[in-house]
Amino acid sequence: MNHSLRTALAAVALCSLAVPTMATTQANLTLSDFSYTLKDLNATDGVTPALAWTGNVGLAGWVTDQTQAGWSQSGQMLSPVWQNSGSVGRGVADSAPLDFDSPIGLGFIHASDNGPVPGSIAVGSNLSAGYQNASNVSFFQSFTLSPGSQVTFSMVLSGGISGSETNGSWTPPPDAFVGLRSNATYTASIAVGQVTNMIYNYGSTYWYDYGDAPTGQFEYIADGQVLTYTLRNTTNTVQSYNMSVGASVSAFEAAAPVPEPTSYALMVLGLLAVGGAIRRRR
Repeated sequence: MNHSLRTALAAVALCSLAVPTMATTQANLTLSDFSYTLKDLNATDGVTPALAWTGNVGLAGWVTDQTQAGWSQSGQMLSPVWQNSGSVGRGVADSAPLDFDSPIGLGFIHASDNGPVPGSIAVGSNLSAGYQNASNVSFFQSFTLSPGSQVTFSMVLSGGISGSETNGSWTPPPDAFVGLRSNATYTASIAVGQVTNMIYNYGSTYWYDYGDAPTGQFEYIADGQVLTYTLRNTTNTVQSYNMSVGASVSAFEAAAPVPEPTSYALMVLGLLAVGGAIRRRR
């Protein structure tokens, strides 16, 4: 193979590198097996620990999709530009299920309300380069707790997050700061009043290797992880409380810029010039 032909093939290879490869970032979470246990804090008061559910059950969820519309630079910071591709929010009551997808199919919510305790709640974000999604669902219920009593709520988490490495199809400008390329998070929570217990996990891929900043694939799996919340009523009267159980995920993956039409034209002209040089040599 002569030198000119090798040069032409190299130019074609460089052109192909300008097109970003597809990759996938995911965040999925399921909450199940909700239960509670009671404990007597004062065995001498003659009160048997008791919890009573009150009021109506509420279940609400919302999802938002966004599409990457390019990049913008402010000073040295280079950031992806996102545009809203649609949002959907729904709420139900009285043990009705909640089941719907995001506007362009990047996320989903599947929740069964078995009231008065929450049934299975599942949320997810599954997307490729150039998209981001956020999906959230919350269960609401009120209850009373007998005096001198303790209640411990618990639920089981399954799911996880994963993301792909920087694909190397684009090198950011040396004078620009570029942060996350891929990011995924999930959050599970139990809240009573103003106090919340939460499990939160996230993963990220960076365009640049900033020392400890990850640039490769990431993954975390939640398999049977238990989230608990303990509440004590140390008064001598029945107390009323509002409880909420939440599950949320979010993910995005920034796509590398592709050449403008003028850049493609210059590449084509370059290839034609190389081809002309080969013909002249022959």
